[in-house]
Amino acid sequence: MSDAKLRAWVQNWIELGPILEAIRRRELEAMTDECGKTNRDPGEIEVTCGLGKPTLDFVKRMQDLGVSRLIMPPPAFDKDGLRAGLEKIGNELISKC
Repeated sequence: MSDAKLRAWVQNWIELGPILEAIRRRELEAMTDECGKTNRDPGEIEVTCGLGKPTLDFVKRMQDLGVSRLIMPPPAFDKDGLRAGLEKIGNELISKC
């Protein structure tokens, strides 16, 4: 890719994280509203959310929205990389939530 094409692409870049979070928030609010109409406790529903590379802040925001499970791609595909990546996820995310 040429420098000019790369600059054009970057200038048109849209950060999807906040957009996806707003969509998740709206969907979860709609689910809570529907639960209210049927006398169902929305806390009984386990919500799963997919994501790319999570940060601790993102995980906590999803918890605040009521997400009970996060799905992410493997941190690597080789044995050593997978082991190191899972250890990092355990130390930086799971142990702090």
